[in-house]
Amino acid sequence: MRNSSTSEILPKDLDINLKKILFNYSDTIDEIVNYGTYILKIDYELKRDGKDNFVPTAFLRNCLELADGISILVKSSSIDPSKILLRTLLENSLSLIFMIRENEKTRAHCYLVWKAHNEIKLCKKFIDEEQISKDFVKQLKKENQDFELDNIRDIKGILKTIEAKNTLLKLPFYKEVDEEYQKSKKKGKNYIRNWYSLYDGPLNFELLSKELNSTLHYHFNYKKYSENVHAVNVLKAFISTGNDLAQLRQMRDFKDCREVFIEVIYLLLNLYNEFIEKRIPNEINNYPEWSKTFFEKFKKVLDDTQFNYIE
Repeated sequence: MRNSSTSEILPKDLDINLKKILFNYSDTIDEIVNYGTYILKIDYELKRDGKDNFVPTAFLRNCLELADGISILVKSSSIDPSKILLRTLLENSLSLIFMIRENEKTRAHCYLVWKAHNEIKLCKKFIDEEQISKDFVKQLKKENQDFELDNIRDIKGILKTIEAKNTLLKLPFYKEVDEEYQKSKKKGKNYIRNWYSLYDGPLNFELLSKELNSTLHYHFNYKKYSENVHAVNVLKAFISTGNDLAQLRQMRDFKDCREVFIEVIYLLLNLYNEFIEKRIPNEINNYPEWSKTFFEKFKKVLDDTQFNYIE
């Protein structure tokens, strides 16, 4: 491998033509995110009764924040790190679509009940009498024999959290879903691994994607971007130069910037279509005009930012 200077490994001064492309992508993502905040504001201001009614609102906000983060990374040509956020955006957006497509209230309750049980389980790791705590402490003492649970816990706060979560689970409108959770728990851990698995829902994200007719995105985006999350393809850091030689690939490599850009736009447009129809139907008449104008700009950006990547 040939020697490389620091600036070659981490180039921070972008080529002017590349900078124009990346800024165009980032600005376009910003525009669609800004429209999403408009949708979010309308949805929030409807002031629906019940905590469950704000679960989709929270999901939408999370999706927008992820897309906003991708925009920031794309502008800096940090494309591989943006894939981690893009994978999360894909999972969050499809989960939200699944929640609101039908039986929204029940599915929102599924999320809240599932989340409460997970938080209780975590808290129990810090309570001496619980078996899960004994196993937890045993493992930590293997790693550090001087470990003491009291040094990292606020027992009063933990007990208060457990009490609050149990109180929530006893509320009449959560009782039925909690009973379903307990039934699913007896079937095996796969049935309670995800909130959307309750009531015989998809057991994993692959099956969720299939149910939402997004199998292609699962296999060609989610699974591929998972390599960035789980560090199973770190050897892409090197480029073969022949004769058993390799060159270290620069960081902030822009190779897949166009692919990431297109996928973010697709995911948000797909989400907005569903969200407006199900949550704020009064906006249905306004959305087509915005989406048409935006899509024309999107296509123009694609036409104006074509390039050939040469390794």
